[in-house]
Amino acid sequence: MFINPLGNKILVKPIKEEEKTKAGIYIPSDSTQKPKQGIVVSVGAGTHNAAGILIPNFVKSGDKVIYSKFTGVEIVDDDENTLLIIQNMDILAIIEE
Repeated sequence: MFINPLGNKILVKPIKEEEKTKAGIYIPSDSTQKPKQGIVVSVGAGTHNAAGILIPNFVKSGDKVIYSKFTGVEIVDDDENTLLIIQNMDILAIIEE
C-alpha cells in the first residue's frame, strides 16, 4: 500500500522513545507520551494561496522532524507500522544531524 498525502498534509513515521533512560532507569509504559519526533515518509504538493500560487511544503521525504504532541491521524500500513498524517503547520522543527 502506498499512501500519498494531499495538499499540506505530511506522512510521518514516529520514532519510538527509549523505554530506558541513559542512566539505566526503566520508564513504565503508562508514563510515556506520544512520540514527538519522526521521519517524513512522503509529503503532499502544498497549498494554493489566494492568488492561486502553489506554496510547497517545507519538508521533504527523509527529513527528521519534531511535531506537536497530540496531532494528526494515526494509520497502520501493511507492515503493521504506525504512521501519522499531519498538517505542515504541526511541524515545529527539522532536526539536522
